Amino acid sequence: MEDHGNTGHRATRKDFITMLIKGMAALSVTFSLFAIANCAYAQEQTVAEFEGAWAAVHSRRGEQLEVSLEVVRDVGRISFRANNWNPVGSGFCEYVFSAEGLNDIDIFLHRNAMTPDWCPENLTMNFDRTGPNQANLLMNEDTFLENFDVFAQLRPFRPQDAMPEIEGLDILGLTLGASQTEIEVALTDMGFDALIEATRTVGAQDGSWTRESRSYNREGDTIIVSFSSVFAENPVIPTAVAISRDVIISAGEAITAQTIMQSLASKYGETSVYGDVRQYDRTGRLVTSRAQLNDLCPVGPLQEIEFQSNVAVSAVRLTCGPVVSFGVATDFSTGLATRFSVSMIHPDEVWDDFWQVWSASQYTRIRAIYDGITSATSEAPEL
Repeated sequence: MEDHGNTGHRATRKDFITMLIKGMAALSVTFSLFAIANCAYAQEQTVAEFEGAWAAVHSRRGEQLEVSLEVVRDVGRISFRANNWNPVGSGFCEYVFSAEGLNDIDIFLHRNAMTPDWCPENLTMNFDRTGPNQANLLMNEDTFLENFDVFAQLRPFRPQDAMPEIEGLDILGLTLGASQTEIEVALTDMGFDALIEATRTVGAQDGSWTRESRSYNREGDTIIVSFSSVFAENPVIPTAVAISRDVIISAGEAITAQTIMQSLASKYGETSVYGDVRQYDRTGRLVTSRAQLNDLCPVGPLQEIEFQSNVAVSAVRLTCGPVVSFGVATDFSTGLATRFSVSMIHPDEVWDDFWQVWSASQYTRIRAIYDGITSATSEAPEL
């Protein structure tokens, strides 16, 4: 097993998904950059709406305030990094709180040797979800800001976030999101054997979660499936997050590269954004140009997640749909194809799995700080 510590960092081979949520407070998101129209958010305001990693950077002339908010399950942390911020100056203040409600939330200062004396000891805030990726915080005093917006950099994947299925988006009938049982039954029926020795396993140092990438072979035809993470406290059958296929073509088959490319294009789409990559939008439409990409898959506050499959590394944009990539190797002397590969990933599967692992790690860290602060005694020892 490759040991990645108890950090929620997941990988296939060495690094499956690179943690992009490091340094949340340093993200350059201005107060209005990703603002959503000032209409009421239709979702019911529940504590579950609070969960996520939120951030913003607020600026005034020569002043800057970076805000980072993380809420997982029933605890959270919020930090303020001030740079020449009037009236306090510069410094870093971090707080933790119980996230069991949305109003009158008491937040407690996490003090250490670097904490400025001017950090308010205890604050109260209200949380109001104003859009899918936007929220408003109302504080009981204005040391930092009394009323301000934050934007979701990462949040739980919810049923209403799911995009519709795309008909025909599969590799030999194998679909993303299918359970490991369904995948392996289908592969066995097609004559594939599991390559146990090729299984790649990664996980947390404490064994709280693991995830596998499994390989299957049928006479030079290899399927590799990256499955979702499995947690020790709640083991479930994992699902396919990414699927790739690599086929070695014998000289006797005499298939031209053009024939294979035409077949792949016929199945996955004739046009591409770049190279041999097919990108779909959230409605299942094929994106046909780079110009169209930003229209159909708008850049927003949600962070892209870097995903390393067995074929390529790509940044998964959560406002987009699935990505399919393929390629063909050719014998230059004959023009015949010697090998072809195809892979596909789905942002919904990557998003959900990344959140599950990241949030588990964050919960452990924030809960430990919160319990330490709220259980500490105020009585000094006898001297």
